[in-house]
Amino acid sequence: MAATFKRVLCPTDYSEAAQRAIEYALRVAQPSDAEIVLAHVLHVAEGDMADERGRWLKLDEALALQAKKLGEIQQSLLGGYPKCSVEVPIGSPAEKILEIAAARDVDLIVTGTRGRSEIVGLLLGSVADKLVRHAICPVMVVR
Repeated sequence: MAATFKRVLCPTDYSEAAQRAIEYALRVAQPSDAEIVLAHVLHVAEGDMADERGRWLKLDEALALQAKKLGEIQQSLLGGYPKCSVEVPIGSPAEKILEIAAARDVDLIVTGTRGRSEIVGLLLGSVADKLVRHAICPVMVVR
């Protein structure tokens, strides 16, 4: 019997691996008509507070920009999948993703990986590694 889900969390850093994870999340969510929660954690540092042209952003502008990007992903990678919501918390990526998973009663986290090294922590990426070790629900890591 195939697993059924009510809510699938898919955090993104906008990398290629994250895009593949979003596509997997859709494949997992559709058969169950599950909600997909797209999330991007705004890690407040100088590089994260600039737009594509390097223009410094105020915090509310940075949050709005990330929400807009997630909305674009919903249209492009998820084909407008109607049961989708977005989260743009501020803080440590792994901690905030785990908080969202608990608060939203997520059944599955689907995340990408960096895949740069054979050492497990670097293979998964530090965020994916923390999610695998600490999440209260299953975690699917997509390469």
